[in-house]
Amino acid sequence: MRLLISCVDGGSLKEAVCGVGTDSSVQNALQPLKLESINSEGTGNCVEIIHNLGDKFLLARRNGNVELVHFEEEYELKDKISDLLDDSRLEPFYAKSKSRVKLRDAFIMLQPLRNGHFLVVTKSGLVHILKLNQDDDKIVKLKTWEVKAPLDFAQLCDNWEDQKSGNYVFGYGGEENQIKLVEIDADFTNLKQIWEAKNVKNDKLDMRVPVWPTAMKFLQPLKSDNVDKASLNLQFVVITHWSHLAHYSTQRGRRPMVYKQLFDNREPLEKLEINDESTTSLGNIPTDKFQNFALMTTDTKKNVYKYDVSGRLLAKLGNGDISGAVSFVKKVEPGYILQGGLDRYARVFDASTGERLVKIYAGGSINCMVVLDSDRLDPVQRERKEAKRKPVDDAEDAEKLWKQLGKNPKKAKK
Repeated sequence: MRLLISCVDGGSLKEAVCGVGTDSSVQNALQPLKLESINSEGTGNCVEIIHNLGDKFLLARRNGNVELVHFEEEYELKDKISDLLDDSRLEPFYAKSKSRVKLRDAFIMLQPLRNGHFLVVTKSGLVHILKLNQDDDKIVKLKTWEVKAPLDFAQLCDNWEDQKSGNYVFGYGGEENQIKLVEIDADFTNLKQIWEAKNVKNDKLDMRVPVWPTAMKFLQPLKSDNVDKASLNLQFVVITHWSHLAHYSTQRGRRPMVYKQLFDNREPLEKLEINDESTTSLGNIPTDKFQNFALMTTDTKKNVYKYDVSGRLLAKLGNGDISGAVSFVKKVEPGYILQGGLDRYARVFDASTGERLVKIYAGGSINCMVVLDSDRLDPVQRERKEAKRKPVDDAEDAEKLWKQLGKNPKKAKK
């Protein structure tokens, strides 16, 4: 198994090669075959998102750059686009409050479109369209729009069945920024909002319920004889900062059909991944029914939870092993869950069983990870790979060497 790990501390990228059973926290356990820094550009330039293109990578950095890089034996920067972030757009959200920390813009999404185009979205509400030409390794910014900030997430829909127009749909939301669905024309000439969620009704004390969605995943459009073909037909699940799990269907109104609080103390929830055997390439859900799939989410402490779609707790991932806040969790093929965070360990879990396969000390808090090679190298295979060649008798080895040189070896005097 080969991993590429982004660390906040020092802004380093690290390559790790390891097998099943690797555990850096135990001295006599299997250790990584390889763990080395590829590139380090300082904490302020750390990589926030990695997109694997096969032999190349797109890196979205904290300094506002999106870079095209290649590395085999050494790191090579091919091209970059700068100034894609804008901190000033976030000033209105903290300038009037003495208790509010200064907000910094950040990349929250980098996802592929068709024909080498990419959708890049920032916390400040900037929506960029980038074009990658792999023939000459160039990145070009084609378009930039602005949407309402701040954003905690953006998610592209890749299981939308209305492909006649070729248009793209994505959803976004954030702190006091209700979920909105946006459509982008296939030729990138226009961006328009096509739907906005409505807040749930006031609570039992007639108090307004605060709005703070933090992540979403799309289902397939509703398939039913009662579908109104004249209305938008999209479905999605959402988790919120106030520990709610919500189900939405645009065919059934702007309010959620289900809005369940998972914790009595409203523990903040941040990440959302679908833990299912089959997901789309962007992690969406290939079904139109809110049933028979599980999801993973994280709190701000150290927990990764696995729930069924109705909100019933199934398990805790890495329970008792994770000791710092989880900043990254992602389900990847073939059936792995990648996890990293403030405790500086990169972990790989089996998605079906929850078993921890790999635990590597990365030396810095982890921003993101990707799998470069998914082969599961078990301990027996590892021993074979690491084993040295069988020793050859010195005299026999010397004789072979002389034959290669075309000479007869001299017998050693007794």
